[in-house]
Amino acid sequence: MNWSRRGPAVLSRRPQRSRLWLHRRRSSCRCRRTPRPCRPRLEAAVSDAYFDYDKSDIRDDARTTLAKDAAALRSILADFPNAVIVLEGHCDDRGSAEYNLGMGELGAASASAYLEGLGVETGRLQRISHGKEKPVCTESSEACWQKNRRVHFAAGASGAN
Repeated sequence: MNWSRRGPAVLSRRPQRSRLWLHRRRSSCRCRRTPRPCRPRLEAAVSDAYFDYDKSDIRDDARTTLAKDAAALRSILADFPNAVIVLEGHCDDRGSAEYNLGMGELGAASASAYLEGLGVETGRLQRISHGKEKPVCTESSEACWQKNRRVHFAAGASGAN
C-alpha cells in the first residue's frame, strides 16, 4: 500500500465531507436557503378554520379563529421576510373528487379574502386544494366529516412567489 508520509492513522482521522455539503458551501448554490423556517411557530400559533357541509362561507367560529390567526400570521410574516404560507383547503369524503377539489379551493379563497380584510399580506399566501385526499379523520360520521372540512395553514417553500 502506498500511504502518505504521515501514515494510515492520520488519514483515518480526517473528516469526510459529503458532496452535498461541498455543493452547499459554494456561494453560487441556490439551495442554501433553510427550508420552511417558520414551520414550528406556524404550527403552534395558527389554528384550522372549519366550514359547513357544501358551503364555503366563513362561519362565526371560523371568523373568531381567523381573527386570531391573522394576528399570528402578520407577526410570522414580519419576522420571516421570505416565508410563504400555504392555505390548504380540505373537504370530507362525500361527493366526487372534482367537486371536493372545487369546494376546497373555494374554502381557501374565502379564508384568504377574510384574512386580507384583516390586514394580512395576501401576496405571500398561496392557496391549494387537497379536496378529500388528506383527511384528518376516516370514520363515516358527521363529527368526523366536520373535522375534514377545513382550511389548514402550512409553511410553503421559502423564497417562492
